[in-house]
Amino acid sequence: QVDMVVLSDNYLAGKQAGEAMVEFLTARHGSPKGKVLEVTGNLAQNVAQLRGAGFNDVMKQYPDVTVITKVGDWDAGKGVDIVRDVVSAEPDLDGIFMHSDCVYSTGTVQTLKELGKDAPSGADGHIFLASVDACLAALELMRSNQFDHSSNQPIPDFGLLAVDFIEKQLKGETIAPGEITMEGALWSPARV
Repeated sequence: QVDMVVLSDNYLAGKQAGEAMVEFLTARHGSPKGKVLEVTGNLAQNVAQLRGAGFNDVMKQYPDVTVITKVGDWDAGKGVDIVRDVVSAEPDLDGIFMHSDCVYSTGTVQTLKELGKDAPSGADGHIFLASVDACLAALELMRSNQFDHSSNQPIPDFGLLAVDFIEKQLKGETIAPGEITMEGALWSPARV
C-alpha cells in the first residue's frame, strides 16, 4: 500500500516552457509565430505525456506556430539525431523544447555548434532552447548564454517534503488534501 507519492507537476513544467517559447517567438517575430521542434521522452510514460501536453496546450493557442514533434525516448543519441535531422531540414527553426535537459541539452548544443547554428542567446539566428529538469549541464549552458529556459524540479526539496509527511504519518497525524505552502521552498505552493 502506498500512502503518498511526491512528484513535480510535469504538466506545469511543460506549460512554463511553452510560455517561455511564446515570449521568445513574440519578441523575434512581433507576434507568436514560427517553427519549433519538440524532442519528447518516452510517450508511454506519463511524465513525457504531461510535459508534452503542457507545452502543446500553450502552442495550440497560436495557430501561426508550427510544432514538429519527434519521439526521443529519453535517449541522448536519438536526441542528437533528431536535432541534426530537423535543424538541417528546417533552416528557419526558431526553438527547441526538450522534455529533459538532463538527457538532451549537451548533445543538442553540441549538434547546433557542428551545424553552425549556435548563435548565443540574444544574438541574431539564435535557436531558443527550453526544457524541463534544470540539471547541472543545462544550468552551465545557461550561464554561458547557450541555453534559455528550464522548468526546475527541486529534487532535494522533494526528499525533505517526503520526510515531513512520513513523520506526520508515524505520529498518527492526519494528512488532509489541499494546498500546502512552505516559505522559501521552490515547490511552494503545492497540493496534496
